[in-house]
Amino acid sequence: MGLTFGESIKKRRIEKGLTQEEMARNFKVSQTYWSLIERDISKPFKLCYQICKELGISFKYLDVMK
Repeated sequence: MGLTFGESIKKRRIEKGLTQEEMARNFKVSQTYWSLIERDISKPFKLCYQICKELGISFKYLDVMK
């Protein structure tokens, strides 16, 4: 089975050498909230496009409908 939404974001963030703190700052959210996203506790549908753009990935890669 493929990666979840949060796992996909975390994997790509790490590949790009970014920290949760940097991502949170870039998206104007708290580091705690960013952690919730990566743990699939929160799905920030309003931020999906921006996240994809920042990480250089597609919606298909994230599989946002899971």
